[in-house]
Amino acid sequence: MHEIKKTEVPRLVLKPTMDEWQELNSQQWGHVTKALANPVRCAIYDRLRESPMRQSVLAQYISRKFGTKFSSALLRHHLHLLEDAGLIDFEVNPRGSKRVKMVYRKADMRVQLRSQQKPTVLEEATKTEEEFVAELKNAFKKS
Repeated sequence: MHEIKKTEVPRLVLKPTMDEWQELNSQQWGHVTKALANPVRCAIYDRLRESPMRQSVLAQYISRKFGTKFSSALLRHHLHLLEDAGLIDFEVNPRGSKRVKMVYRKADMRVQLRSQQKPTVLEEATKTEEEFVAELKNAFKKS
C-alpha cells in the first residue's frame, strides 16, 4: 500500500518591499486562474480593492450583486480558494469589543503578455516582393 502525502498548495510569496512585480510559475498561475475563474470570486477580489471588509458585509454585497442569498458556508468556500491562491488573507480587527475577522486583498495582479512568435517569412525577407514570389514559384515547381 502506498502512502499518500498531502502536498501544500503553492501560494504567492511576496517580497517584503512589495514594490516589484513577480512572475508566477505554472503551479502558482494555475491556482490564481482557478481562483479567478468564477464570477463570484472575481467580484469578491475586485470589491476588496477598495478596502478590507467583514465577511458578513462581503456576503451581503455578493448577495445583492448576484441577486441570490449566499450562505456563510458558500462564501467561506470562495474565500478559501482565493486564500489558497495567495490573493486574499484574513486578520482580526483589534478595534471594538468583538474580535471581528476582516478579509483583505493580499496581492494585486496584472497580466502582461509578451510576444514570443518568430517573425513571418515576409518579415524575415530582405528581398523584393518580385524576388520572393519568384522564389516561391520555384519551390512549388520542385515539389
